[in-house]
Amino acid sequence: MNSFELVIDDLTAKLNRPENRKCTKILEDLIKIFKALDNREIPPSGFSEILQRLNIALSTSLQLRTLKKIKNDLIHLLEQDFQLVGKGHYQSKWMAFGIMFGITLGPIFSAALNNYAFVGIGLPIGMAVGIALGAEKDKKAKEEGRVLDF
Repeated sequence: MNSFELVIDDLTAKLNRPENRKCTKILEDLIKIFKALDNREIPPSGFSEILQRLNIALSTSLQLRTLKKIKNDLIHLLEQDFQLVGKGHYQSKWMAFGIMFGITLGPIFSAALNNYAFVGIGLPIGMAVGIALGAEKDKKAKEEGRVLDF
């Protein structure tokens, strides 16, 4: 198999079945990912384990939990082995780090100012810093051609 066309066809066939409505979003996301990989002409050989799990999942009745796990594992594999990410990947990741940092920053501000009304001020500051850092990393990844359209 030299492309992901068969996988895309199988996913599309499952997507069009009415009993799979609850899995529509995940199936659409998987189709987008595999189409993006196909457009970049990345060989399927590096995805054999995930493709095997996906074929098993598609041959039985679809489980939302199983499909989510496959999608997350695929995204993780793309990031770790191929250094490819989706749009906004770093922004959402760094926003979470910023929120964690901001939550710890709030009590420090309020203790330093001796006014506990400022406990919540760290959250938006951390979130803004995280979004800014993540947007910069996303911009760099796009310049390097490492962003997939999904």
